[in-house]
Amino acid sequence: MGGSREASFGVAAAGVALTVVYALQLSPGMGDLAALLVGVGTCLVQAIGLRGAVEKRPWAFLLASSGSFLCGILLRPWAVEQSGVAYYAADVFTTTGYVLLAAGLWTLLRRLGL
Repeated sequence: MGGSREASFGVAAAGVALTVVYALQLSPGMGDLAALLVGVGTCLVQAIGLRGAVEKRPWAFLLASSGSFLCGILLRPWAVEQSGVAYYAADVFTTTGYVLLAAGLWTLLRRLGL
């Protein structure tokens, strides 16, 4: 079990490092790549973790939320160049991500009796 814990710390450290790279805005391309890697990495790690979860429903909601946020991030540069309804395409995914996040947290709290 120690290997799993060490892997978790490694993933967390990579996420923190990429977040720092994004926050420093060293260059537009590097910030975009860091954001993409954090988004894709989050989804991958959650999908791997979901396999071992005893109660899968809340974690499935959180994975879906992360995927929806990632779609919103990827669509944003395209969407801001559009007119009409397409302008809001990224917002639809981002808003859906918040709804799925709330559902996941609600399901977790319900399991705890809160």
